[in-house]
Amino acid sequence: MFCEKCGAPLDDNVKFCTNCGAKVTVPAAPSPEKKQSKAVPVIISVVLTVLVIAGIFAALIKAGVINFGGQKAPEYEPTPALTALPVYTEAPTSTPSPTPTPTCTFTPTPTPTDTPTPLPTESAAHIALNELSGIIAETEKSLDAFEISEFEGMAELIEIADRLYGELSLQKSKTEKLNGLPENIRKACSDMYELYLTGTFELIMDVDFLIDFSEIDDKFYDDEAEIEDLYDALVECFEEKVCPDNLKDCWSKMKRSLDYLGTYLVRSNEADLLYDALRQSSAENLLMRFATVYGNERDKLSEIINDELNFADLQFATGDEIMEDVKKVITMSDDAASSYKFRYDIENNIEDPQYDHIATIYPSLYNTYDCFVTIKMGCLTGAKDVIVSCEIPGLSQETKQSYHIGASLTVINIKPPASSEKLNLDKAKDTQIRVSIKEKSTGAVIDEQSFPVHIASRNDFVWINDDFGTITQDNILCFLSPDSEAITKLKRDAIDILSYFTNDNMDSLVGYQGPYFAYDYLGDGSYDDDDDLTATMLTTYCQVASLMRAMSDAGVRYTMDPFSIDDAGQHILFPDQVIERKTGLCIETSLVIASALQSAGMHTFLILPPGHAQVAVETWYGSGYYFLIETTSIPNTNTDFVDDANYFLNYWEGESDNYPISIYTDDYWSSYLEDCYVIDCSDGALLGMTPFAY
Repeated sequence: MFCEKCGAPLDDNVKFCTNCGAKVTVPAAPSPEKKQSKAVPVIISVVLTVLVIAGIFAALIKAGVINFGGQKAPEYEPTPALTALPVYTEAPTSTPSPTPTPTCTFTPTPTPTDTPTPLPTESAAHIALNELSGIIAETEKSLDAFEISEFEGMAELIEIADRLYGELSLQKSKTEKLNGLPENIRKACSDMYELYLTGTFELIMDVDFLIDFSEIDDKFYDDEAEIEDLYDALVECFEEKVCPDNLKDCWSKMKRSLDYLGTYLVRSNEADLLYDALRQSSAENLLMRFATVYGNERDKLSEIINDELNFADLQFATGDEIMEDVKKVITMSDDAASSYKFRYDIENNIEDPQYDHIATIYPSLYNTYDCFVTIKMGCLTGAKDVIVSCEIPGLSQETKQSYHIGASLTVINIKPPASSEKLNLDKAKDTQIRVSIKEKSTGAVIDEQSFPVHIASRNDFVWINDDFGTITQDNILCFLSPDSEAITKLKRDAIDILSYFTNDNMDSLVGYQGPYFAYDYLGDGSYDDDDDLTATMLTTYCQVASLMRAMSDAGVRYTMDPFSIDDAGQHILFPDQVIERKTGLCIETSLVIASALQSAGMHTFLILPPGHAQVAVETWYGSGYYFLIETTSIPNTNTDFVDDANYFLNYWEGESDNYPISIYTDDYWSSYLEDCYVIDCSDGALLGMTPFAY
């Protein structure tokens, strides 16, 4: 090293200059060079370039090409070479002579030192980006290990997904702790990890639910399982298992269908005790109804889970795209990285909603539909509150409902309430289903759609269609109208006829109120148990006969047109229309009598033989005996029914096929119902099949 004062060469360890005695300052040793990422050579290159430009800039200033203050720098004049050292003489003491001005002064130039130029200091952003590069490498390794994993079942898949979730959470935490990371990159990384974590979490939730659901499913499809055991197992599973939010609608419908299964068990047990073929047949059809509803909702549930997994896959794919941007930014300079605009800004971003809508609505079945529109949407990350509106002009009111859309797939089923105005649905028409999705806080429109829909007439009926609600033969119950004005009037007219039949002993439709009114009709009033049974049967018979006569007196006549429950659709009149138009198919006249009997509180069935329709009514609730009513017998007279009543009283021995009201033995019923579809009219409330209010 060299002395800073006189420039004399010195040993490395001396503290004072051996030439001039000045104190020597030992230069600090350079800091050890830190480990640098691939981005370091780029940064050093930039710094060196800046230094070169600064040197050129200084030279230009010195040469006068560039100056400050608007003045040109003075031209440089070289110092002349020395010919001899200046000579000094001692001045006389008397008169001091002025000190001569030297023409040149000489100052020794110190010898240049070998001190190295210090490396530029790494910025906090550069250090953070360097550390982020390592974290991203860990993330890629975790994701790659998950993608290539081989697992033997869903339980192992959950274990692997749990491990991935833990690793991603740790890597996200490391990223959040990086000091100096530019905010744009910090947000991009936050979005990326939220996408990965949310997708993994939904995968875990869905697969975990699938494990529980498979237990239920196995029981449902076990042909050897006893139905009682199946019912108990399903009830237990539905009470204990936790269902993800996006599956709750299907889950609740599947759970509600257990009421059908429970009713089947009760009705089947009653049928066994009473040797009741109608109860047994209707119970078996209700069991099939349960299987249909449960199976349809199971398929929808599986579809939603598949859509949820696809949504999670979209989250992973979007996370991968953000990661590619992050990896590119890591190699940039600090300024370029800080100002980089990422392609994806997904905070509270709702992915494009997916719609499924009904194509044709049958107003007669309005109350049986689950929904008219299904919307599936979700935020890739974050959450948003929205208002969803839906309206079907000419059929429904507008419905508005608030939904919280989170970072998973949300399934929304929409069925707006029927219009409160009087609707003209005598003819079919085409209209639209209008849907709007808006932000709750700002009212900003997220999406608006209109879908074409065909509105069938009020009398159109479809036997088979399960797209937006379960439809089987049971749905004909929607045409029962026990509370309509036309049925009320029919009952009033029937009372006058009933008084005639019973010698004024009955002045109302009493339903199952007792046999005592029939004692005077039968004779002296002394009866054994068989006579009481006959009296109760006669009570029901007279009420049925009076209703049949009232329908005949109203001028209703049977229309012999084709009727089949196997066709895709059918045009069916409601009871009030049958009475008003004085005509009806077998199914339509049967609906009139069934509605009146149900209004009187009597246990009534619709019997659907191939290509035909009839009514059956129990003689007394729990008796196990039934009258079969042929409604196509109209027109008829009082004498017809009086003669039949007398025949029934005098000759009945457990069976009578006297037309139009017959009674059969158990064996005959079992044989007769083999090809029939039997519907218990009391199931309308259980199945939610009520008439549509026009």
